[in-house]
Amino acid sequence: MSARIPAFSPRKRRNVHSLDGNTSDGIGQTIIRKTGTELRWFPLPRAEGQGERANSHGNSSENDCPNFKPTDNHSTKERMKLNHPALVELLQRAYSAEKAAAFAYIGHAASLKNPVAKAVVKQIEDDEWSHRRNVLVIMQQYDIPVSRFYEFKFHVIGRVISASCHIIGWFMPYFFAGKLESGNVCEYFVMMKYFHALGIKKHDEILYEMGIKEKEHEVYFLEQIKDSKWLPYFERVFSWGKQATANDVDLADKLPVAESNQYCKNYKKHGG
Repeated sequence: MSARIPAFSPRKRRNVHSLDGNTSDGIGQTIIRKTGTELRWFPLPRAEGQGERANSHGNSSENDCPNFKPTDNHSTKERMKLNHPALVELLQRAYSAEKAAAFAYIGHAASLKNPVAKAVVKQIEDDEWSHRRNVLVIMQQYDIPVSRFYEFKFHVIGRVISASCHIIGWFMPYFFAGKLESGNVCEYFVMMKYFHALGIKKHDEILYEMGIKEKEHEVYFLEQIKDSKWLPYFERVFSWGKQATANDVDLADKLPVAESNQYCKNYKKHGG
């Protein structure tokens, strides 16, 4: 299981300062200390996730796991088909949207001057690639194809956002990243609900982990801009900030996996 960005209790939140200033403790340093020992659940098939990322960073993931095969151990005939169009569409969209998020964080990290801030956003980018791999593994179990439309759409969106991070200043990349992550949280809990409707619970743990990780990202981004003079104005316009969020997950009082279907009862599709 991959190392998590730590959940933030109220006491911890008071110790977190903006990463463009002097950070004495808190989110950024904790992430960096754990980055080197992070374990990845699923190695990445060639040209997926890190393979695409290699074009931006100059790193090759081809040797990460040379024996990885981008299919599960069951033959095609043994795979169950999902009779749930909304679930299939949500998996396809989430898979491609994770690439857009990762591309955006490449640009976001590159636009930052503080090395601690760069490292934190880089870690979040890595989390998005990991989520993309995890979703692909689930899709392959049910012969769900990757959507070419979503792949193209979110590839373009991600590249545009990545480039814009260099020209829109410091506040907006943090704000819109937080708003994006806020919406992503419920997607994974809604997937869990859809699977439960089909009598499938074997994906609960991984979907829960990804939903909680997205919430941790949201909290991190909000912490960086919570004292900005711009936040009240952006919150009124875009309905996200200190008082508004797109999910009902509370990291200080998390529900266990078995009860997490209580989350996101008022889910609304976004970003599709």
